[in-house]
Amino acid sequence: MAKANLALAYERSGAPERARLAARQARAAPEVPEPVRLQAGAVLERLPTGGSDLRTVLEQETPALRPLLVREELVRSAGVEAAERIADMREWVDAHVASDLEGTDVAELWLGGLLELPPDALARVVHSALAAAMDMDHATRHQFREAVTRAMVRFHVPQWMRLGDVFSQAAVELGDTSSWR
Repeated sequence: MAKANLALAYERSGAPERARLAARQARAAPEVPEPVRLQAGAVLERLPTGGSDLRTVLEQETPALRPLLVREELVRSAGVEAAERIADMREWVDAHVASDLEGTDVAELWLGGLLELPPDALARVVHSALAAAMDMDHATRHQFREAVTRAMVRFHVPQWMRLGDVFSQAAVELGDTSSWR
């Protein structure tokens, strides 16, 4: 309920990107009462569709609160259907390559959030991210991969190896045999 109320507050305060993110999170929460789902849906219906909500909010957020935003969005994305998850990952790729923030810094935040997901959710989200990137132009795919691989080395070796394995496995499943290590 808190996220639906937060979405409404953001809408009323003129922060449509934050309102849309909060409303999507409210609708995706487990066991959401119908009135809450309806309130979040009404916020989404009233607001125009945004193309880069995630990137915009990440850029506006204070550095200390960015990891929380990332975790909340990744938990939501991990729980939605594949088509919506791939669309979410397109936003993440956009955040990596088009943000005013350094792409490697965005990737580090993203990878840190991914590592907090359960293994099956981590694999689903990474697979969706690579699938989304495959639909983009070569330069965007290259920038995304470069940002992610540079950020991986910022983690301790066990986490770095785990990420490399998960990304490499997802790439193989999508027909790309190049390693992510």
